[in-house]
Amino acid sequence: MSRAMSKYQGSLLFCMVFGMWIGMLSQSNPHQPSRKAQKRYDLAVQSYMVKDIARALEFVTEAIERDSEYFEAWMLQSQLLEKEQRWPAAAHAMNAAMALRPSVQEKWGKTWSRRLFRSGHSDRALEVMEQTGWWSDSEGDDEVLALSIRFASYATQHPVELQVYPLRGDVNTESAEYYPTLFVSGQRMIFTRDVATVGIYSIQEDFFEAVLDDRTWRVTGPLMGVNTSGNEGAPAVRGDGRRLVFTACETSIGDYGRRSGSGSCDLFEATWNSTTNRYEGEINLESINTRAWESQPALSADGSQLFFVRGRQLQDGSREQDIWFSKRNELNDWSTPKKLLGLVNTPGREENPVLHPDGKTLYFASDGHPGMGGLDLFVSRKQQDGSWGLPENLGYPINTAADENSLQVFPDGRRALFATDRNQQGNLDLWELVLPEEVQAEETTQWTGRVFDVVDGTPILARVEILDAQGELLSSQMSDPGDGEFSLPLSLKQSVTLQVFHPDYAFFHAVFNPITDSDDVASIPMTRLEIGTTLMLRDVRFETSSAVLDQVFQSELNQLVETMKHSAVRILIIGHTDNRGGDEANLKLSADRAATVANYLVSNGVEADRMELSGMGELEPIDSNETEDGRRRNRRTEIVIID
Repeated sequence: MSRAMSKYQGSLLFCMVFGMWIGMLSQSNPHQPSRKAQKRYDLAVQSYMVKDIARALEFVTEAIERDSEYFEAWMLQSQLLEKEQRWPAAAHAMNAAMALRPSVQEKWGKTWSRRLFRSGHSDRALEVMEQTGWWSDSEGDDEVLALSIRFASYATQHPVELQVYPLRGDVNTESAEYYPTLFVSGQRMIFTRDVATVGIYSIQEDFFEAVLDDRTWRVTGPLMGVNTSGNEGAPAVRGDGRRLVFTACETSIGDYGRRSGSGSCDLFEATWNSTTNRYEGEINLESINTRAWESQPALSADGSQLFFVRGRQLQDGSREQDIWFSKRNELNDWSTPKKLLGLVNTPGREENPVLHPDGKTLYFASDGHPGMGGLDLFVSRKQQDGSWGLPENLGYPINTAADENSLQVFPDGRRALFATDRNQQGNLDLWELVLPEEVQAEETTQWTGRVFDVVDGTPILARVEILDAQGELLSSQMSDPGDGEFSLPLSLKQSVTLQVFHPDYAFFHAVFNPITDSDDVASIPMTRLEIGTTLMLRDVRFETSSAVLDQVFQSELNQLVETMKHSAVRILIIGHTDNRGGDEANLKLSADRAATVANYLVSNGVEADRMELSGMGELEPIDSNETEDGRRRNRRTEIVIID
């Protein structure tokens, strides 16, 4: 079918449906409008049928001015105003129409309820819904509408306590500011601003950076290296700011300017150069982008996960707009994206995903879940199976009958930034609020460090991981090859394990308790795997006075398994004890524990002929046996590279 024929048939269908609607309104009409009003109404209908909404509104308003009891004119005006999403005016016109013709209220109950709801009059919408009963057999979009009306009516009567205020400083201007992205320190951000320009468009989108100084945000200037004469929007930074993912779209002539793209809007990634102080080397994320619309990216704080929105037109003419995600693999490439698992996506629109640095709290906007109207802000929690749980509406007045979006939550899990035009309609500014406790995230801090060769200080490109007590991976990042630095989010509520791995080096392992340990900066010297290198295992868990392993996550043994599998070394496993107990018993216990370690390696795929065993008992202490801390250090397993 040609595009011209398709357009003709679409227009024909519109005219037929609109004509049927006009006929329904005209049936059993006891009121005869004046000739002048009728003429204006007919002109409005003709304009509407050629989709000239502005002229149609002009004519139908004149018809109402000439005859205020003209039911059909009020109904047409209400529909036209809904087309322009002028909800309060649409609801007003619908109220007038329903007052003129009470006999049709039940027939138009759903439409009336929707327009009242979207105008912010949820209590009246609920009254109409109950009065007309249209909700009793509702499903799909109608069911969401009914649930939303009930939710909004309750929420407006039970508002959440809210502290909200414009950002202090010079971020907000007469131009629009929106889509902020926070560094995990909470002290820096990048945001989008509309900028006046000369050319095809009167404004364009550019990125700006701001820093927080004594609770005041100060703009440091436009973001160097990324901004062009085209539009850049919706930035997302890795927690330390070293990676930037952003959206760029086709120009009016179908290209991407200096960039190349797949179509519509694409995602791009750039890397921070600390020498030039700008983002450079931007690339199209080809494994992510399609001919569809990809936008609104969000990076996890460690940079290992990417969330984004994909919108596309379906064959039936409807539009699908959901949140997708991808993971970075060991080759530093992005995996083929998948739709977000769980209960977040709906047949409606999902937008603006934001993963908090705690890694398990996702904020997003949607009009497909029960809400206040338009796009509302929601929070979803990650489940044990990796899916995302039932979203919770952030409540009123965070959400209103208008669209809410552009939410970013600080590392403390309490404070958040969002964009709103509540001070000046049409001019988005960035505001700050304190979230209600029930929708807050877990407080995090930033764990920074440097990985380097212990001999010559050369920076090392190594995999750095943080795991919880059960061995679940909380965050992961490759240290920077230029300076060996890494930066990872760290929960303040649980002990974690930091482990560093490189196939040519002995692994690093440390347990950190944020409650008792104050140092959140790690300097990690790595020792090459060569003959004579000794790996000290201090955290292998045995049952008391036994060679039986505790049934807990054995992070050091798992690291040893990985080291053995990624190298061809042969090792000597030496068991040591403290001085409690008899000499012979300690010798036997140390030998048995060395054998247990060897058996663990074999059970995980390491060849037995690559291991030799020894038990030294209490003969080689490395600390005093007079204190519990010294005895703990003496109870250890050593791994020596012998070949």
